[in-house]
Amino acid sequence: MIREGDKVAPFFNMGRHATVVSIKEVKNQTWMVGGAAGKSRVAVIRFEDNEEHMEYPISDLMPLK
Repeated sequence: MIREGDKVAPFFNMGRHATVVSIKEVKNQTWMVGGAAGKSRVAVIRFEDNEEHMEYPISDLMPLK
C-alpha cells in the first residue's frame, strides 16, 4: 500500500525516483453495462531530480525501500 511520504518510482520510468505528496480520488470516465465505474486513486508525486510534480494512478507506481 502506498501512502503519503513514501518513496516510489513509476513503472514506465523506473530511473526517476519520487516522493508521494498526496493521494486523491478521482471520478472514472469509464462506462459499463451497469453504469459508471467507481472512483480511482491518484497519487501526486514530486520527483527528486527536478522537483517536478505529476499525477500518477496508484497502480502505475512501485514502492521503493
